[in-house]
Amino acid sequence: MYLVVGFDPGTSVGIGIINFKGDVVDIFSGKNMGINEVVAHIINFGTTALVASDVDHIPYTLYKVATALDAKIFIPENSISVSEKVFLTRNVRYRDAHQRDALSAALYAYKRYKNLFEKIKNMGYGDDVKAMVIKGKSIAEAIAITYSEPEEREEGKNRTDIRDISKDSEAYFEISRENFADLKEHLRILEKANKILKTEIATKDIETENLKEQIKGLEREKKFKSEKCRTDEEKFEKMAMEISFKGIKEQLKNAEDVIKRFENFYEKIGKGEIYLVGKYPEIFNGLTYIDKHDVISQSDTGRIEIAFTKKRITNCKNVSPQKLKEISDIYYIERNDLEEIRKSSDIESIIEEYRKARKFTC
Repeated sequence: MYLVVGFDPGTSVGIGIINFKGDVVDIFSGKNMGINEVVAHIINFGTTALVASDVDHIPYTLYKVATALDAKIFIPENSISVSEKVFLTRNVRYRDAHQRDALSAALYAYKRYKNLFEKIKNMGYGDDVKAMVIKGKSIAEAIAITYSEPEEREEGKNRTDIRDISKDSEAYFEISRENFADLKEHLRILEKANKILKTEIATKDIETENLKEQIKGLEREKKFKSEKCRTDEEKFEKMAMEISFKGIKEQLKNAEDVIKRFENFYEKIGKGEIYLVGKYPEIFNGLTYIDKHDVISQSDTGRIEIAFTKKRITNCKNVSPQKLKEISDIYYIERNDLEEIRKSSDIESIIEEYRKARKFTC
């Protein structure tokens, strides 16, 4: 069975296989497949005559696959649009976009050869002739090559050339039976070739009309593509692009806001308007935030001037964490708030120091 294979290269490859009747033989997709694996999969279904792409250039991997299969490459005039792919594969169930793209490439290529295949079929010839035509032979050449059965002749065998023999010569009448059979076979082949050529000439006008129709179809297709928002899919794509663009603009604005906040933040640090507060065990300027679950090392309490915490820490001033502010997990306090805390009295600390003083004097 001869095949038209659509191939979508990439990390995940897609393979779509149809026969010369346009029937789907196989659709497949897989990840990290080498060229040998792709070729091995395809040859299970028959002989590949054509490898088709869905883009208007030849991907390197597709070229390697076609070369390995000894097949001709088909490239569309313009890359096949998403709407065309959906339309071409509307009657086929596929698993993913790779399978859809590969199968649509095969079906698109088949459409380009469909009329020619019909002509060959109507002439009474089969897929062998179609495969030869795909590879560049004319219909006449393909038929002659496919259906003629030339016999090998031994070199040096004597042949009688009628042009070199006068009709009055006795040798003209003494043609051997073997040479006569050769001449008869040669005449049969010439008559067959002549018949094929006549058939070929008779179909030229039909082919010309079909080509004109194809040109008109391409012009309509080009016009269709140039018109904006004429189909629901195009409207959807436009809407999706607008939504995506809007999202990007919002992300950009948010990023600019964050950058601006950090710029103001560091500017205030430089001016001394705010002070950084470490998250314990970090201690900045004697200031640290201590979570109620943190275990405090006694050696650190001497370095802590103010502990912003809900738990009680001895030997330092304890302040509610509500005084702190935060930006991207960075804690800080305004200078005015810090000065107010430093000026305020800690009643419990005073009482504790008073108790210690009374203990020493007693």
